[in-house]
Amino acid sequence: LVAIALHLAFPAPFRASGAMASDVARFLQHPEAFAGDSSRLLSLVREAERHHQDDPQTLSDIYGLAVDAYGPAKGVQDFDYRDLCVKRLRALCRLCPTQAREFHNRMRTCSAGRADARMYEARAAMEERLGDPGKAAKMLQEGVRVG
Repeated sequence: LVAIALHLAFPAPFRASGAMASDVARFLQHPEAFAGDSSRLLSLVREAERHHQDDPQTLSDIYGLAVDAYGPAKGVQDFDYRDLCVKRLRALCRLCPTQAREFHNRMRTCSAGRADARMYEARAAMEERLGDPGKAAKMLQEGVRVG
């Protein structure tokens, strides 16, 4: 149901503009079909970033589906996974602080999520923007401690 709603949210020219667009449409309908195929997922994300740079909600949704389809990190050095997670967190920090906190808390339970200082920086910037400099400082201190 979520995939159908996301599919409907995309402008028709994007959905209909060639092979990459058809891959994006397939991804939105059946993200599980792309599970574990990091190169295809990252290619889809780059294409979506080109076409939706002014639509943070759509990008956030695509990042979320891509993180889920990517599966678990292939280790601490899985930089593609880490980059994707940072993009997802930054988008959520702008759009929905509650979801950003939930996502970051989930990422803090895995080594790849703890290993990237950008995650802590994004969360700290959000907390400061929302008026909680104490929480922002706590996030930065935790990032230094675990990283």
